[in-house]
Amino acid sequence: MEKLAKDWITQGWLDFEYKKYVILAYLQQVQHNFKEQKLFPDLTEIAAHYQHTHELKQSKEAIQAAFPRQITGIDWQKMELMREATLPDEPHLAEIDQIVEYTLPRLKNTLTAGWQQYNDIESQVTFRPVGIVPLQLNDGYLFIYRASQRQAEVYKYQIRLFNNQAERYVHTFHVETIQKNASTTFENLKINLVKKHRDLPNPATYLVESARQYPVAETLLPIAKKMVAKEVALG
Repeated sequence: MEKLAKDWITQGWLDFEYKKYVILAYLQQVQHNFKEQKLFPDLTEIAAHYQHTHELKQSKEAIQAAFPRQITGIDWQKMELMREATLPDEPHLAEIDQIVEYTLPRLKNTLTAGWQQYNDIESQVTFRPVGIVPLQLNDGYLFIYRASQRQAEVYKYQIRLFNNQAERYVHTFHVETIQKNASTTFENLKINLVKKHRDLPNPATYLVESARQYPVAETLLPIAKKMVAKEVALG
């Protein structure tokens, strides 16, 4: 199923039974992904949908703003277009209320279950620095190791700042996949990386290790990025 549009409630055919089918089909797909231990990007999207739907419930103005505005003329003094909201009639507003009331608890339940699953998985993985931790932590490497496969995914990471430098975001890109044997340590793997990639002569390097075979892109990598962001903030 395609992603659910932000304005899916007011978009298109405004009918409770139809919208009920839309949200149930979407949540069914999300729950299927959760069963396969694939948490992202669904978890982030569900949180956004819950917040937006809650805002619709809290403010009728938000409902009105969700509808398109038609051009009704031109204000020649201000040299700008004049627009008028194409508001639905009262029965349609009642229909939206019904959709919102049906949707909110289902989004909340799915969101709660998803974050509980996230916390459970996070508690089962280990996180530690590899080798000596340098003073500069904003650039480095990240190992994601699934012990059952003896396979490590290697990522280069960069810390980026948002919201007036109040929020850290970890940007990553994949470097390589390494088959690890019992005689090879992660410290040795780090040394080999430094030899091959001279742009980071003394990189901060972190290991996220999982005994279970969780999906990397949809679960372990997002968890690892949050762990790195927290570690850098504390450092």
